[in-house]
Amino acid sequence: MEGHKWFHFIGIGGIGMSALAHILVSLGHKVTGSDLNESEVTKRLQGMGIEIFFQHSRDNISREVDVGVVSTAINNDNVELAQCQQLNISVIHRGELLAHIFNPGKGIAVAGAHGKTTTTGMLAVALEECKLSPTVLIGGDLPYFQGNAKKGTGQLIVAEADESDGSFLKLQPHIGVITNIEDDHLDYYGTIEKVEEAFFRFCYRIAERGIIIACSDDQQVKKLLKDIRNKLTYGLESGDLTAKNIKHQGLSVAADIFYQEKMIGKLVLNVPGRHNLLNALAVIGVGIYLGLEMEEVLKGLSLFTGVKRRFQIISQVKDIKIIDDYAHHPTEIMATLKAARSVAPNNRVIAIFQPHRYSRTKSLFVQFANAFYDADIVLLDKIYSAGEKPISEVSSQMIIDQMQHPNVSYCQGRQKIIDRLKELIKPGDLVITMGAGDIWRVAYELANEI
Repeated sequence: MEGHKWFHFIGIGGIGMSALAHILVSLGHKVTGSDLNESEVTKRLQGMGIEIFFQHSRDNISREVDVGVVSTAINNDNVELAQCQQLNISVIHRGELLAHIFNPGKGIAVAGAHGKTTTTGMLAVALEECKLSPTVLIGGDLPYFQGNAKKGTGQLIVAEADESDGSFLKLQPHIGVITNIEDDHLDYYGTIEKVEEAFFRFCYRIAERGIIIACSDDQQVKKLLKDIRNKLTYGLESGDLTAKNIKHQGLSVAADIFYQEKMIGKLVLNVPGRHNLLNALAVIGVGIYLGLEMEEVLKGLSLFTGVKRRFQIISQVKDIKIIDDYAHHPTEIMATLKAARSVAPNNRVIAIFQPHRYSRTKSLFVQFANAFYDADIVLLDKIYSAGEKPISEVSSQMIIDQMQHPNVSYCQGRQKIIDRLKELIKPGDLVITMGAGDIWRVAYELANEI
């Protein structure tokens, strides 16, 4: 991308699109965009001088625009996309644009079915504390940077690698992190075998002297690693890098860190859960490969306080904790509820889940039904479609019918859920909303009403 250009983002408020817009304007390019909704993200971009239109219209596309940017969420019949085509303006997918920004640098790509955003956030904070000033693009808001992107002054660029549409295969990292592999995004891949094949191809996108840092506790990853030569493995059950003497205490977790059976330091994380300990091990693995001072890496990890919508504490009033989490896959739900249980070992955990997409619910409803054992009470909202058309006989009731949980019920709609929670909750309870849709609104509104 030589010279300064004018980029117009169709759907600029999306978490991936907004990060790219942030970096481009920081590089001196002109950026405009459109979105249907105003949000904290769009306000932040406007504060950087980006003009945003809150409707899709042909009039938003100037003849002077050099490049139109779209994501998978933009339909082929979008009026702004049509206008770009009519004016012969180049149109690029966000995954390809990320590759243009990422590939010339010394890139670290964080891939995997779950834990990408948190691991990327942890890594960004640790590298910043090591005075490396990385450029960062992350799939969630990181309080440490007050946003989801940062243009650094160092050589390193850290990005979350999105496997959902295969676009992570455009990246050419020096370091690739793989947290886990699962049968998600089957609407795109079709089968788990195709998912595995994509991650295998990702491993061979790594630079010649680069490395794969991967979780060997995950069986799909372990199978993949057999054919990979340059690798560093981590895990709580196996791996070159592991944690021992683990202690969960409230919203934190501590452990002794061992590399090749030698203790290299003590970690204190200020986010809870076994899954976050695994995420931290991935970051430590990157630090080892880069030859960083371990004391500085561990200090950076201790300063990580989370990412928005990843076990985010919304409120702690009247001895009631209200937490929101992005968990929308059975494995994520189980990990999140285990973390909730570690935070409230002697109190009730009340889980509110909003299934995300009809296709995901149809393919995983049995796994969803078995994901809630660490919750004392479960409320299920209706499915959040995310733009999908309904599938006959696919509903939240499918999950409930498979569940053997003693206290689960269907509660449709935000106000009904809030009213039900106000009847249920008592001091000591931990209430957690989960899902990739708009269930987070319940957490905020409940916090305002109790």
